[in-house]
Amino acid sequence: MVAVTYGALILFPGFSVALWLNGQRRVALAVLAGMVTSLAVTLAFQLIALRPRPEDVRLVIPQPAFPSYPSGHTAMAFAVAMVLSLTHRRWGVWPITFSAALVIALSRVYLGLHYPSDIFGGAVVGVGAGAACYGMMTADCPHWRWLL
Repeated sequence: MVAVTYGALILFPGFSVALWLNGQRRVALAVLAGMVTSLAVTLAFQLIALRPRPEDVRLVIPQPAFPSYPSGHTAMAFAVAMVLSLTHRRWGVWPITFSAALVIALSRVYLGLHYPSDIFGGAVVGVGAGAACYGMMTADCPHWRWLL
């Protein structure tokens, strides 16, 4: 689970680089924008909620100094999963991407860094940020619809 939680931080930008090199520049920018947007919204919610991290749990890695709610790793994972799922609808990508995002989210609970409600909040933030960034950067319909 430690490899999953740290590997995700390397894998997320790797997706956008791979898409950029593959010629899908708008999708690569949407993935990067989804990651940045989800992290910005997550940090804003964390500073508003100020929820402490779980105590009296077995810690494998040190706890971050940020508050707990919502999970930033989960928000980024679900933002990337949402952009990739909306981009590659025909190929059945969504079960793979959302399963990977769920494993990343569960690794945060397993490591004792988040409560289950933290990963649920992060998933909601990530799906919203991913859909909005996909719509604003890649969709062919009016962009304002994706913000609703």
